[in-house]
Amino acid sequence: MYLGWLSLGGTEIVNSSRTYQYAKRYGLPLNCADDCPDLAFVLGDSSYQTGFDVPWDDPTQPPGFLGFIAQSVTGMSNGTIRNFVTDLAGDGSAIGTSRRGRRELLIQVMAVGLTNSALDYGIAWLNSALRGAICDPKAGCSGSTLCFYDECPSCDGQTADECNTAHLKTLFNVGVLEPPTVVRRHTLSGVCDGSSDESAAYAILEYTLVAGIPYIYSQPELVAETSTFTPNSSWFEPLCPDLNDCATDPDCPAPSSPPPVPVPVEECTEHLPGLYDTQWLTVASGSFSEWFEKVPYIEVYSGDFVMRSLAIRFAANPAGLACGNSTMLGCAICSTVFVPYIPEESTLVVDGRIEKATITCNAGEVGIVTGVTNTSETIVYDADGGLFEWPKFECSENWCIQVQIHADWHAPDSTVKISMVERKDSA
Repeated sequence: MYLGWLSLGGTEIVNSSRTYQYAKRYGLPLNCADDCPDLAFVLGDSSYQTGFDVPWDDPTQPPGFLGFIAQSVTGMSNGTIRNFVTDLAGDGSAIGTSRRGRRELLIQVMAVGLTNSALDYGIAWLNSALRGAICDPKAGCSGSTLCFYDECPSCDGQTADECNTAHLKTLFNVGVLEPPTVVRRHTLSGVCDGSSDESAAYAILEYTLVAGIPYIYSQPELVAETSTFTPNSSWFEPLCPDLNDCATDPDCPAPSSPPPVPVPVEECTEHLPGLYDTQWLTVASGSFSEWFEKVPYIEVYSGDFVMRSLAIRFAANPAGLACGNSTMLGCAICSTVFVPYIPEESTLVVDGRIEKATITCNAGEVGIVTGVTNTSETIVYDADGGLFEWPKFECSENWCIQVQIHADWHAPDSTVKISMVERKDSA
């Protein structure tokens, strides 16, 4: 990973390039260099050589704090997966299922100020910033988002968005495990260019962050999008023939399984009768790595009026069949996202990274957010109102995605966008 930039809850908490350039302007003798000249561009900042637009700017506090330079980040390269192992009464052990634990990050930074009072303010500001996005009403209790780059973004011929897509990584549900501790503190004897008689100061700080979701996510990558559908088709019922078990004696069948426990289904979560508009979308093999898991990120805009009975089905297609061949693909459907209702002019986001679905309701054409619904009020289900299980895709193979919406309940300007997000166990 690139150590020179970290952002927690949308607030920059490390920017080595910024701090180095500011210190250079004041003649401070820092034993480091600006090793990432494109950083200001990709972040949309003004030049660090001329501007002074900082997140900690506060006219009520002492001026002169210059920022933080990262010294080390420990824990990003560590894996978190392990199996539960139970010793048997006889020889050996039973290997249980694997799970991923939390991720801990020990971060060491150097804080730089033109005066001791400025340095004091910068340390106090960091303690406050590490609380996360406390002023965001949508932040809730689930921690903050930590963003970093896998390497110094080099944006030759790319836009800032393209450069971010290539290099920006994200950890979710991040909070403070150990607050900043001052390891040592020094005062520099004067500013080198003689522009000030005051003494500059710096401090080495250490703190520990913890990520409740240990995966390191890349940026969502759009794989399919549609706003047009084939009209007047039936609701898709996956049909899969029973497979004969060749090891079972047909004259001595196994005893019948006990009846399944009935699962209550709300009437309003079942699909509506009638005709449906359908679209099949294709995701080609090789679009992603074979070694890393992927999760879906889905955005649905309802358009000018209410949308009802939306179903998005993911089907593995290793043989590369035509995706419209629903008979052949019925057995291969591994996940269904069913949404009974989306208000007009609203956007549904199904985010597999944090396993949360939200509906953002907009007020007419002005686009003002008037409400957000999350999973405390269930809005996504499995097929026909069952309990939704968050999917993950482990292989890089051909996929077919089927989108169905009730023909009488979607607007001409409605859209469906489906992205995949790659996740890793270390960076």
